[in-house]
Amino acid sequence: MAIDIGALMQTCPRKVHFWTKSELFHGLPGLTAFMTAMGCLPVKRNSRSGKNESNDDLFESTITTLLRGGVIAIFPEGTSHHTPKLFDLKDGASWAALQYAKAVGNPANYAPIVPVGITYEPLKWRWRNRLHVRFGKAIEVTDFLKEFELDQRAAVKRLTARLQETLSALTVNAPTWEALDFTARVQALTVGHDRGWQDLAVGSAASSLTAANDSALDSLNPRVTAYFSRLAKLGLKDIDVESGSIRNLSSLATDLLMQFVFTILAMLYELPFTLFHLPALLLLSFFNAREKFPESKAQIQIFGCFLALPINYTIWWLLLTIYILGAPIAPGSLTPPPTVFHSSLLASWYITIAAFIFGLPFPRAEDLRRHASESLKGTWRVLRATIVEGRETLREVVVERGRLRSELISIVDKKRH
Repeated sequence: MAIDIGALMQTCPRKVHFWTKSELFHGLPGLTAFMTAMGCLPVKRNSRSGKNESNDDLFESTITTLLRGGVIAIFPEGTSHHTPKLFDLKDGASWAALQYAKAVGNPANYAPIVPVGITYEPLKWRWRNRLHVRFGKAIEVTDFLKEFELDQRAAVKRLTARLQETLSALTVNAPTWEALDFTARVQALTVGHDRGWQDLAVGSAASSLTAANDSALDSLNPRVTAYFSRLAKLGLKDIDVESGSIRNLSSLATDLLMQFVFTILAMLYELPFTLFHLPALLLLSFFNAREKFPESKAQIQIFGCFLALPINYTIWWLLLTIYILGAPIAPGSLTPPPTVFHSSLLASWYITIAAFIFGLPFPRAEDLRRHASESLKGTWRVLRATIVEGRETLREVVVERGRLRSELISIVDKKRH
């Protein structure tokens, strides 16, 4: 959930206020003031607490925020989860929109509901993964107000159903993880690995066909499975044969050598950044290994950085101050003499700040290293398969991939149009 909040704050052009579970407003001193300053509005979740507390204050503060021109972000599923599809949505967003429209009275001031779909590729908790944020067409509440005057619950349920349908179209959903895996394979075969879930229409069409047990797609399922099984036996991945070219051994060996050199250079470039952030990386790895729930892994990586990075830089600052920049230390003492402590303190701060600036390119260095490493491993897999199985076997795999791709594109295009 924390990553979703950050994604909305980054992509929305206006300040966003969030409905946030009330439990997060209590605990540490100053936490309530901090959450309020961040624009969070407390939600009392009676289904979790077992209490029957009123959320009238929540709806009142929501209406006040909207009257001031604010934006309210609501996660209508009401909870964090790790499933391949959307949960059934709660009615809170629909209640808030219709109650606000009824309160203001003027149609010109009604607040529409803008559905937002957030998709992570390949996994939410993976370091430096892809994130797709899609804003759908605004849902106007005018069509639901007349019914809301007569039967509030029916109008709210109908608006929630519309929102569920719209959000489903903005995200990739599948009935099971196996179906989602098959959808990902169809996506890779049809639009390629680089585009991934950028072409949401293909993924949505494939997932809906899978959920509907489409006969044409079902007939291709065994062939797709057999194709990927054959790749596994050859020690290959689909991305290795995506280009469709069958290269000779000399070309592959030359590329392998060049990519090996580039990978070594990329690792050398990344090494200083990795060593400098090693305390933080070890601390995050420790916390991450102790968490089993995937959604929590992603949040630990975010909030762990707020804890680990200050500790990381403090460690380096202490080392610089005590051991490197201090004057000769008296026997049996680890503290520099007072006469040089002040200058050592300032100098170590300057060097620590410089090291922090030096560490800013670390994510980009990691991207370069990862890309170089993946290219090297891909070329090595193709070279090994060519030597062991021969070019003719690879040609058969490439031809089968082309056939599958053509048939899948035809099936998906029929669904899209």
